[in-house]
Amino acid sequence: MVKKYCDFTFELTVDGNPCPADAASPLFQSDPFPGGHRYSCVISGAKLRRYFDYLSLGYRESLSLDEASRFFTSLGLQWDDEECAPRYLLNSVDELDFDGYRLNFSGICSPVVAVNRDA
Repeated sequence: MVKKYCDFTFELTVDGNPCPADAASPLFQSDPFPGGHRYSCVISGAKLRRYFDYLSLGYRESLSLDEASRFFTSLGLQWDDEECAPRYLLNSVDELDFDGYRLNFSGICSPVVAVNRDA
């Protein structure tokens, strides 16, 4: 089990409905596939500004591919999904609002597609 450096709180909605954070996992895709769902997430915690120190404060409607990839890499290091199989994969970030204490972001997510290995 990986030791987390920061104790963050995650508040996630998928298609406007509350969703447990452990029902999702970040997986950056520049072109979300299969997509089809929208998510919104708020992260808060005492060390949030230090952990995401590379993000500028304020509201942004778009991130470059490099910024989005780095964001999802950082996010994946803190997202605790080790004990649950996710139902959704967070694929993109279309909006991001960061005030140093709360990080609010949203984008496209995809359902996890089950693979039939018997076929």
